[in-house]
Amino acid sequence: MIEKRIKSVIPFYSIGIVWVVYGFVMSMHSMMDLVIATVVSAIVFVALRFIVPDRVIMVEAPPVDTGDETANRYISACKEELKAIRSLDLSSTKISVHVRKLEYSLDKIVNFVVKYPHKARNLRTFVDYFLPTTTKLLQNYEHLHSKGVASENIKEGMEKIEATLPTLVMSFENQLDALFEDKVLDISAEISVLKDILTREGLSS
Repeated sequence: MIEKRIKSVIPFYSIGIVWVVYGFVMSMHSMMDLVIATVVSAIVFVALRFIVPDRVIMVEAPPVDTGDETANRYISACKEELKAIRSLDLSSTKISVHVRKLEYSLDKIVNFVVKYPHKARNLRTFVDYFLPTTTKLLQNYEHLHSKGVASENIKEGMEKIEATLPTLVMSFENQLDALFEDKVLDISAEISVLKDILTREGLSS
């Protein structure tokens, strides 16, 4: 989701209102009346542009095209799961802190794959299994929590999910670390090749 600002129409409507009101009060027979009405409407318009705030709404971000079909599919899947997780009402539950950590790691993973789409191949198990399973567990937790009934079965189910969340958080963080570690290895390999070429060409000191 991304923010979209929508300009208020009130300042524009104010121009017409000023002219209508001024027309009732004054005769509008002279050029001076027209000038005064224009100046007043301009002042009111500018003032309202400062006073009336823009409306901010959240809209779907346009699909990302990385040029890599696998990366595009994984990015789309991650964004859908992230959207589903964020739609859950878990802010007042015991697992809210863990959920925020999951969201943070998942958002970072998406950003990484957008920047390095060729690394998407390392996310197959994460995207196809761990991520949807995590979302399903969180949805089940929300469902149990919404019951408001402290039965033994509901309590046991929630406690199992609560005990599992720290492990899931760690797996998300490890997946993110693995992506960056893989990138660091690529950088090291590129530097090594560069040094070999410089040495072979007699360009190193």
